[in-house]
Amino acid sequence: MKLVTNPTNDEAFLPINDSTEYFLNQVYNYSVIDFAKPCNVGLPESYSQIFVPIVYFLVVLIGAIGNGMVLLVLTKRGRRQRKVMAADYYVLHLSLVDLLLVLSLPFWAVYSIYEEWLFGRLMCKAAGYFYAVHIYASVLLLASLSLHRYQSIALAAQGKQGRPQGTNLHLVISWISALILALPEAVFRDTMSAKSQTLCELAFPTNSAETWRRVTRTELAILGFLGPLLAMVLAYGGLAQGAASSRISLCFSWWPSSSVGHLIQVTLLIDTWLLRTSNATTCGQEEKVEVAMAITEVLGFVHCCLNPLLYGFVRPEFRKRFVKLMKNICSGRSQRVQQMKTTKMIPTHPSHSTSSTYSCSSRDAE
Repeated sequence: MKLVTNPTNDEAFLPINDSTEYFLNQVYNYSVIDFAKPCNVGLPESYSQIFVPIVYFLVVLIGAIGNGMVLLVLTKRGRRQRKVMAADYYVLHLSLVDLLLVLSLPFWAVYSIYEEWLFGRLMCKAAGYFYAVHIYASVLLLASLSLHRYQSIALAAQGKQGRPQGTNLHLVISWISALILALPEAVFRDTMSAKSQTLCELAFPTNSAETWRRVTRTELAILGFLGPLLAMVLAYGGLAQGAASSRISLCFSWWPSSSVGHLIQVTLLIDTWLLRTSNATTCGQEEKVEVAMAITEVLGFVHCCLNPLLYGFVRPEFRKRFVKLMKNICSGRSQRVQQMKTTKMIPTHPSHSTSSTYSCSSRDAE
C-alpha cells in the first residue's frame, strides 16, 4: 500500500534474495528482471503525499456516511417488516464490506504521507487483512447476488412463486471464503526496518518467497476476479432471456460497481504476466505498470463511495424509505426538544399534589 515516490538506486535494484513484497504501487524484486541500469519508476512526491491522502480521507468521509445510511435504512426496515427482500441482505453485507475498507484507509493515508508506519505491528496486520477481506468479500458477494437475481427472474419466467432459497448460506460461504483467502495478509504482513524507517509490507520467507508471490497473485487473479467475473457473466447472460427492463435495471445497478471496483485485480494480473513472462522487461514497461497501478488503486477505493448510490438510492423504494426515516428522525428530535422545554417551564414543588394540580391546570389552560 505504500507509495515509493523517489526511489534511490538501491530501492530500484534490490538484491535477488530480498523477500520483501511491495504489495501495491511498489518497486518489485523478481529474479526474472535483469535491468542493465536501475529504473527510477517512482511516482511524483505530490501524488503520494498530497493527492492520495486527500482521496483516502474523502473516501472515508463519504463512504462512512453513505454506507452508514444504507445500513440504517435496511436495519430499520428489517425490524418493522417480517418479510425482507433477499437482495437487501446482500446490499447490507456489501455495505459492511465497504466499511471494512473505510476503517483501514486512514492508516494507509498516514502511511502514504509520512512514508513510514506509525501504528505498530498489530495494526499493520489488521489494516492489511481488512483491506484484503474487502477485496475478496465484495466480489464474492456481488457474484452471489448476481446468481440470486438470475434465479429470481428464472422462477418468475417459469410462472413459479417464491424466492430462491439459500441466501443465508450463500452469505456465510462468501464471508468465510473471504476471511480464509485474506489470511496471507494476516500471516505475512509485518513491520520491518529500512534505513531508519518502519515499513508495513508483506514479508514472505526467503526460501519460498517466489512461490508465495506466485500463489497469492494467482489466487487473487482467479478467486478474487476471474472466477466471480465468470459467474456474473453467466448470470447476466441468462438474464438476456428475461424482460428487457429488468435486464437493463440490473446491469445499471450492479455491474458498474464490480467492474470499476475491481480494475485493480486486472492490473495485478497484467503486472504479474509482465514480470513473469518477459526476460527483457524494460524500464518503460515497469513505469507503465506503476502508473496503471496508481490509477486503478484510486478508482478501486472511490467505488466504496459509489456503492451506496448503486446499491440503494437508484431504487425508488429505497429512496422513499430513506426520506421517511429522515423525517422520523427529525420529528423525533423535535418532540424531544419540545418535551425538554415543557419540563423546564414546570416548577418543581415539594408537594406532589401541588405539582400535579399545577400541571393539570396548565394543560387545561393550554
